[in-house]
Amino acid sequence: MNNLLSVVAGLSVVLAWAGAVAWAQDGGPDEGAVSARLIGELDAMVPGETFHLGVRFEIEDGWHMYWKNPGESGAAARVRLSLPDWLEAGEVQWPTPHRLVLPGDILDYVHDGELTLIVPLKVRADAPVGQTAEVRADLWWLMCDDAVCVPGSAEATLRAPVGTEAKPSREARLFALARSRHPVEPPQGALLASWEGAKLTLRVPTAASLAFYPDTGVAARGLVKSGEASGGRLIVDFDDVPSAPVTGTLEVREASKRSLFWRVVVEPAASAPEL
Repeated sequence: MNNLLSVVAGLSVVLAWAGAVAWAQDGGPDEGAVSARLIGELDAMVPGETFHLGVRFEIEDGWHMYWKNPGESGAAARVRLSLPDWLEAGEVQWPTPHRLVLPGDILDYVHDGELTLIVPLKVRADAPVGQTAEVRADLWWLMCDDAVCVPGSAEATLRAPVGTEAKPSREARLFALARSRHPVEPPQGALLASWEGAKLTLRVPTAASLAFYPDTGVAARGLVKSGEASGGRLIVDFDDVPSAPVTGTLEVREASKRSLFWRVVVEPAASAPEL
């Protein structure tokens, strides 16, 4: 086993906010608010192909966990994997979160109910057919309700046979559910982006409303109010014109109440072309 391989599913400094929540110690009465396990999309690993691993969190009503960019408080989950040498982990794939505004206009990006992080595992061509692969994970997360935050942790293991063929597992639907909130590239011409000074305007003429979820490191301001907008225009304000591309996820809510999730990458120019 390669015990040095690590996949970090987001890490941030936890910021305290006065009067909003209290902290509980590990092992308190609320630590069961989140349960965690590993799942596989397929029932076997096939040499030369990709096996998708899921880190599955089930969250009790009234509690939440944090996105890869947790916002102004909280901390994202961390995942450390131990893998056989013939498995290589790719980037952790996160579903789009929800906005949560706390007292004092503190904006967080959270998940409630359930969360499945997907990790692609590339299976080398020389993987040992007929053997059983063991994937181990050390997990850490922060779970909060409206009164308290509790750190949680778990060790989880997934065992899967290595074979010449595979079919969907009983857990495959959970991967489809997670991917339904993964951001995709917007259709050509559907998203318009433009700069006016340090203000970035995102326009989707057909949208009923929009919400922007910035990636970690995007230093926009005032998103507690401007990060969500009715209609098809949303303005993201910066103190200065960014020197790096502005990246994140745009939730496009249609009149039918359906949401689309688009990947946003806008170059820091005086104006931006159609995406």
